[in-house]
This record gives sequence, structure tokens and C-alpha cells, in this order.
Amino acid sequence: MKMFGLRVRSFQFSVPRPIVLYALLGVLDFGFTLIAFQLGFTEGNPILDWYASHGLFEAAKVGSTVAVVLLGFLLWELRFVRSVLIGANVLMAGVLAFHVFNLAALAYS
Repeated sequence: MKMFGLRVRSFQFSVPRPIVLYALLGVLDFGFTLIAFQLGFTEGNPILDWYASHGLFEAAKVGSTVAVVLLGFLLWELRFVRSVLIGANVLMAGVLAFHVFNLAALAYS
């Protein structure tokens, strides 16, 4: 793109798909966890359970998801980071499957 006769780089940049997927899975996990809290369940992660008992669950969950997304974006060129993020996506998908299975079992019981 040219601007004032100078060649200017485009402001568009691509975000790697595993990072976008992790952000999406984090948002879904956050929503399902809040639904589970309303139904009387407790957090399964002991660290997040401590935050939940002190009224800081939302900040901790959103903060940790944003931190992983930002670090993944900044360090994407490292092969290790790519592998860790893909593994984290697999684990988050398992957590979401657990949420859906338990909520479905509760709905049909």
C-alpha cells in the first residue's frame, strides 16, 4: 500500500488459529463454569477454587486466559510455545466436554 508516495505496511496481521481457539475455549469455559456455579457446583481446579472462595474467580479466569493468549501471540515463533498451546487446546476441549456432559446429565436426570 502506498501513502504519500511511500510504501507503507498493511496494518493487518494474522493471529495463529491455535491462539484464537484457546481464547474461544477460555470464553466458553468461563461461561459454563458460571452456569455450574449458579447450579451449586464448585470449581474443580483447586487454585481457581481458592480465587472463587475469595470472590476473585472472574478476574483470575479472565486474567489467566488473556495472559496465555498474549504470551502465545508474542512467543508464537518458538516451536515449544506452539506445542504447549496446542496441548492446552486439547485439555481445554476436554474440560468443555466435561462441562457439557455434566450439564446434560443434570438436565436429563
